[in-house]
Amino acid sequence: MTRLNGKVAIITGGNSGVGAATALLFAKEGAKVVITARREEKLKEVAAQIEAAGGIVYPLSADISKAEDAVNIIEKTVEKFGQVDILVNNAGILEQGLKPIDRFEDEDLDRILNTNTKGTMYCMKEAAKEMTKTGKGSIINVASVAGRECNINRVS
Repeated sequence: MTRLNGKVAIITGGNSGVGAATALLFAKEGAKVVITARREEKLKEVAAQIEAAGGIVYPLSADISKAEDAVNIIEKTVEKFGQVDILVNNAGILEQGLKPIDRFEDEDLDRILNTNTKGTMYCMKEAAKEMTKTGKGSIINVASVAGRECNINRVS
C-alpha cells in the first residue's frame, strides 16, 4: 500500500492506543511518520514496531501543553524530513477519569484544557504555518467520548 508515499505525518499522542495504530498504518501506507508524546520509553517501543515493519519514523518527546514544544515539533519535523503534510492531533489526557462535577479542582481542569484544547491549538497553529508555505496539508483532530459525557453522582 502506498497511498501516503512522499507524505510526512505528525501524530501527537503517538505512543499508545489510537495514536500508535495511526502511526503504524500511516507508515504502512508509505508516510514518513513523526510520533510525539511525553512518555519517551513508550515512543521508542512504537518506533521500534514501525521500523520492524519497514516504516520510517522519528520519535520526538514533547509536551504539547507547552507552546514551545509545538514549535519544536514542527521545526524538528521540517529539519528531518523537509515538510509537514499531515497533522493528527491525537494527544489528550484524562489521567484519572472525569471527577464528578461537584468535586473537580481547578488544577484538574487546567491540566486537561492545557493539553486537550490549548495543545491541539498550538500544534494546528504551527503546522498551518508550514502547510501554508506549500499550499497543502491535512489536519485531523481526534476526540474521545469523554468530551461529551458528564459524570454527576447524586449526593445523598
